[in-house]
Amino acid sequence: MRRQLFLIFLMLISVTAYSQDTLTSIKLSDLGEPHDFSYQKNWVYFKLKNDIVVEIIYHLPAQSGCGVNATASMTIAKTKKGETIRILDLCNTWDNYIKGQFVKITPATKPSFGVSTPFTLKENPETKKFEPSKFDLTILKTTWGSLPEK
Repeated sequence: MRRQLFLIFLMLISVTAYSQDTLTSIKLSDLGEPHDFSYQKNWVYFKLKNDIVVEIIYHLPAQSGCGVNATASMTIAKTKKGETIRILDLCNTWDNYIKGQFVKITPATKPSFGVSTPFTLKENPETKKFEPSKFDLTILKTTWGSLPEK
C-alpha cells in the first residue's frame, strides 16, 4: 500500500512540473530573471493550404519528443514569394536543418492541446539581460507545418 501511495505521489509531482505555463513568463535558472512572453499574442496565425518550398533562415528544434509535455520546433523561413514566416512543427527534435537549405513544408493542423513553443532569447550586450530576439518580435506570420525528416 505504501509503495502504491509513493508511486501516485511521484506521478502527481511529475504532472505538476510539466503543467507549468511558459507562455506568459519564465525564469532563467542561471539569472533568475522573469521574462514576459506576451509578445507572442502579436503573432498572426494562418493555415497552409498546400505544400510549400521554403529556404531555412533559422531552426530551433523542439526541446523534447512528444510524451507527457508536447513541444514544437520553430523554423524561420523565406517563401518563394519573399515572405519571411515562422513554422511551428509539433515534436520535431531534428536539428540538422541548415541556413540556406530548401525544404518542402507540409500543412499541419494546430494541436487541440497545449504545446510549449520555443522562444529565442538573446543577451543584450549593453544591459547583459536576456531579451526576445528579432525573430520573436518582428516575424509575425506563423503557421503549423511539418518539416521533412532528414
